[in-house]
Amino acid sequence: MFGLTRRWLYASLLLGVMLSLAWLLSGCGGGRRPAMVAPAGHAGTAADLTGALVQLDALPTPAGVDEELFARLKSALREALREEKSPRMVASPPSGPSNEVDDLSLVEGVGNWVLSWSYRNVGDYNQDGIVNVSDLTPLAVHFLEAKSEETGWPSAVDEVIDGDGNGVINIADITPLAANFFHDCAGYSLQSSTTPAGGFSEFDQVDLRTATGEGRLRFEVLLPVIVDNPYLRVVAIDAQGMPGADSNVRGVPGMALTVVSLSPRGGLAGTQVQLTAVVEGVEPIAYQWDFGGGAEPNTSTEESPIITLGAEGTYDASLTLSNDYCDYTYGFTLTAGTVANAPQINSVSPSGGIAGQSVRFSVDVTGTPPLEYSWDFGDAGDPQTADVASPLIELGSPGSYDCSVSVINDFGSDSYDFTVEVGTIGSAPRITNISPLKGATGHDQQFVATVEGNPPFTYLWDFGAAADPPTYTEASPTVHLIGSGECQCSLTVDNVYGSDTREFTLDVGPAPVIESVNYGELVTEQDVTFSVTLSGGEGPFAYSWNFGGGAFPNITSEESPTVTMGLPGQYDGSVTVVNYYGQESFPFSYEVLGIPPTVISIDPTYGGNGEEVVFGASYAGTEPFTFAWDFGGGADPDSSSEEMPTVTLGLGGIYSASLTLTNDWGSDTLDFDLRVGGNMGNGGLSLAMVNGRPAAAYYDSTDGDLLYCRANDEWGNTWSTPVTIDATGDVGQYVSLCVVSGNPAVSYIEPALGVLKYARAADADGSSWGTPVTPDNTGGVAGYTTLLVVDGQPAISYQGGSLDLMYVRATDTTGGSWGSGVVVYGTDDVGEYASMAVVNGAPAIAFYDATNKDLLYVRALDSTGSTWGSPLSLSTIGDTGKYCSLAVVSGIPCVAFQNSSMGSLELVVAQNADGSVWNTSSTVVGSGMVGGYIKLLEVGGCPGIAFEDMTASDLAYIHAKDAQGSDWDSVVLVDTPGNTGQFTSGVVMLDGRPALTTVEMFAGEVRYLLANDAAGSDWPQP
Repeated sequence: MFGLTRRWLYASLLLGVMLSLAWLLSGCGGGRRPAMVAPAGHAGTAADLTGALVQLDALPTPAGVDEELFARLKSALREALREEKSPRMVASPPSGPSNEVDDLSLVEGVGNWVLSWSYRNVGDYNQDGIVNVSDLTPLAVHFLEAKSEETGWPSAVDEVIDGDGNGVINIADITPLAANFFHDCAGYSLQSSTTPAGGFSEFDQVDLRTATGEGRLRFEVLLPVIVDNPYLRVVAIDAQGMPGADSNVRGVPGMALTVVSLSPRGGLAGTQVQLTAVVEGVEPIAYQWDFGGGAEPNTSTEESPIITLGAEGTYDASLTLSNDYCDYTYGFTLTAGTVANAPQINSVSPSGGIAGQSVRFSVDVTGTPPLEYSWDFGDAGDPQTADVASPLIELGSPGSYDCSVSVINDFGSDSYDFTVEVGTIGSAPRITNISPLKGATGHDQQFVATVEGNPPFTYLWDFGAAADPPTYTEASPTVHLIGSGECQCSLTVDNVYGSDTREFTLDVGPAPVIESVNYGELVTEQDVTFSVTLSGGEGPFAYSWNFGGGAFPNITSEESPTVTMGLPGQYDGSVTVVNYYGQESFPFSYEVLGIPPTVISIDPTYGGNGEEVVFGASYAGTEPFTFAWDFGGGADPDSSSEEMPTVTLGLGGIYSASLTLTNDWGSDTLDFDLRVGGNMGNGGLSLAMVNGRPAAAYYDSTDGDLLYCRANDEWGNTWSTPVTIDATGDVGQYVSLCVVSGNPAVSYIEPALGVLKYARAADADGSSWGTPVTPDNTGGVAGYTTLLVVDGQPAISYQGGSLDLMYVRATDTTGGSWGSGVVVYGTDDVGEYASMAVVNGAPAIAFYDATNKDLLYVRALDSTGSTWGSPLSLSTIGDTGKYCSLAVVSGIPCVAFQNSSMGSLELVVAQNADGSVWNTSSTVVGSGMVGGYIKLLEVGGCPGIAFEDMTASDLAYIHAKDAQGSDWDSVVLVDTPGNTGQFTSGVVMLDGRPALTTVEMFAGEVRYLLANDAAGSDWPQP
C-alpha cells in the first residue's frame, strides 16, 4: 500500500511554475516525484489551462537542444493543448486502450509467484507519473531519433517517447502528449477475482517509485505460492486512488487451469489405450501431451489421444494445458506393463463373524496401482455392495453366503469368489479357505484349510484322481500328486455342532525339470554366463541362483545371469526354477581357476659395474607365484628365486637376462637386456673453461680415481686423453673444477677418511697436477663441494663432518695452504646440495636443510667469508630445495631447485644484488618428476637451467626469456638415448653458447654437448 498522500496545489501561478521546474530531468527532461494517495472522497485535483501554458512558456531549453527547435515544439504543444483541453482540467489516471497494460505476466519463482508488467502512461515521456509540460524536454532531447530494423532505437527511452508509435520521434508525438495531458499514475492496484470476466477486488497496491529498468519502467511483485483467487490483473490509479486502464488478465496455474483426474495411466505394453483428462479452466483449452518415450506417438495435441504403449517400463509423462490466461503442466507416471501388472487376488479375510457385528473385510491382492474395487456381499450384511479397498460390513442373519470381489487396474482384472460365514457362539464348522489350489504332478504338496467354528474338528480330504492315496484325515496333509489338469476334490470338516463340506478344483500340472546347468571356462575375475537346460515344465519360469560364494553377484534372479567369478577354488551352487505348478532345485559344483601369470615389465634393467641393485617386476595373475631370475652372467648371484633379489652387477656389457613367473595355472617368461656400464662421472662431474677450452674433472668409481680431461679445441669437438689427478684410495666424489691463479684446480672428498681435498694443476692446461692438500682433515666430511676464487684466493663450501654447512679459504692465491674451516650454519642435518657463488663481492651459499626440508640462503658479512649472516628461508612449502644451484644473473642472485613434493623444477630470484630480500618462487617445469641434478647458468643475461627429467631419465634444458625468469622457452631434451641427465655440469662458451656435461648410466660414460645457438633452443645429439 502507498504510505503517503499526494497533494497537487495550484494556489498560484508562481507555485505552479516552481513545481514544473522541480520535475525537470537533466538530459531526459523528467524527474521522479513521490507517489501519494489522496484523502478519502477527494475526487481529483483541478488546474487551469492558462497556468499550464505559463509553465510551458517558462520551460527552459534543454542543454544541447536548438533554441528554435524547442520554441517550435513549445508552440506546437501550446496549440495542441488549446485544441484538446478545456480551460479547467482535472488530474485523472491513465485510461483508454493505449494506456492498457498488455504484458502482465505471472511466472513461478523460488517459493513464490512473480507478477510483472510495464508502465503505461502515454505522453509521460520522462516517466515521472504525470503527463505535463516537463515531458516536452525528453521529446526535444531525443528529437528525430528513429528506430532501425537492424539495431532498434538509439536510446532505451526512445520507445516511451514515441507516443504515436510511428518509429520516429517528431512533432507528431506532441499530439498524444496533449491528448493525455494531466494523466496522473501514482501506481497500480493489484486485483484478483474468481473469474476472468469480472468481480475483481483489490488486495494490494504498488507504488510507481518501485518500478525499475532501462527504458520503459518495469514492475515486479512477489506473491505467495498460495493465493486467494485464481485470476489477477493490475489497474492504473492516480494520486487520489481513482482507477484508470486495467491490464490483461493472468491466471494462476493449478487454480485457473488444472487437471482434476487423468486415466488410464498405463496398460499392457504394445496395446492401444485412450487417455482422458478431466480439466477445469476457461475454454478454449489447448492440450499438449508428452509420454516420456513410453508410447507411439510420443506426443499429442488431441484432447483425448489414442496411443500405443511402448516397451515394458515406467515413463515420466506430462500434460500441459494452455488457455488465454495461463499454462499448466501436470506430471504423471505412464506404465507399460504386462499381465504381471494386472490384479491377482490371493485371498479375502476375514471369512466371516458373529451375526450383528461390524466386520472390516480386506483383500490380499497384487498388481500395479491404482486399483478399483467392486464387492458383492449379497445377503451377508449391510451394505450389500462396496467400492472401497476395505469395506466395513454389519453382518446379518447366521448362515453361509456366497460373495465376490473384483479388482480392476489399467492392465486387467481379477475376480474372486468367497464364502462369508455368519454364525453364533458355539457354531458348526465353516470351511472358509483351502490352499493351494494348484500343484505339481509327481511332487509332494501340503494342503491347508481355514476353518471357523468350535473345535475339535475332524477332517476328510478327498483328492480323487489327483493324488495317491486319494484320501487323507490330517488337518494339513502332505499329498503326493499324480494327476494332470483340473481335478475335482473336496474337504469335509465335522464338530459336535455339525458338518461342512467344501468342494474345490485342484489344478495339477508339470513342474520344471532341470536337466543341466551350463557354463564355460571359469577363471577368477572373469565374466561368465550361466544357463539352465530344462527337460520338462511349462513356462513362464522364474529363476533363483545361488553361487555358494564363488561369484559376484552371489545371488540373482536372472534367467541366464552373467557373473564375475571370485577367488580360485571349489564351490557348491544351486539353481531353483519355479513355474505355476511348482519348483525344482538343482545343486551343482564348479571350480574357479586362477589367471596364468603375465610378466609386464622389469625395473631396473641397467646399472653400473660393481653396483648393488634391487630388481623388481610388474606382473599380473593369481597368487601364489614362484620367481626364477636369470641375469645372463651379468650379476652376482646370477640367478634368484626371490621376488625382489638384491645382486651386485659385474663387468660392463649387455647381458641377456630373463624372469620366469609361475603359478598353478601356467608360467610366463619376459626376456630383457641387462645393461651394465662403467662408472665414469657417477659420483662427481664438473665442467669449466680452462685456458680457452672446455675441461672436465670427474670421478671414476670403477677404480676410485679422480680424472681430468680437456678438449683439443675451443668447442670441445675432440678431447685429449684423461689425466689422473688423484689415485690415492677412493677419491674424487663431489668434485668441483675451477681456474685458480691461471691453472685448473679441484675440490673433492676422500670418503673413506672423511676429508676434504684440494689439488691444483702445474700448468694452465692441466696436463700435469701437483700433490693434493687437505683443507679439512677433521673427519666425516660429507661432500657437496663448490670451489671458487673468493677475494683473490681459492675457497670451498661443503657439508662437514657434523652435517654442518662449512666454508674454508686458502691463505694464499694458489691454495698451497689453507685456513681453518668456518661453520656457516650448524643445526641438525644441513648443507646438502650446497652451491656457492660470489654475490655482490662476497661469497654466498644456497643449500638444502634436510631436517626441515627447506631451501636456505646465506651470504658472508665480508668479502673473504670470515663471518656469515643468518640464513634466509627461500622456499618452505613441502619438501623443497634438493639439487639447488646458485648463480648471479644480470647482477641478481637466483636459485634453481627441485620441489620434491610436487616433482617440479622451480626458480627463486632475489629483489636486490645482495640477496637480502627475495621474491616468491615460481614453477619453471611442473609436469612429471623433474628437477634432478640442476645446473643454473647465466645465458645471454637470462637464466638457463640444465636438469634431469627423472621420469624419462633424460637430460633437459630450458632458457628464460627475461632476467627474472617470468617467461620461459619450451623445454629442450638435450640428451635422450640411454639413462642421462645425472651429475650434470655446465659452462657458457666464449661465444655465449651453453655447454653441458652429463653421465650416461647405461654406458657409464661422460658426455659433452654444445648448443647450436646462444639460447640453447637447439642441441646436437652427443
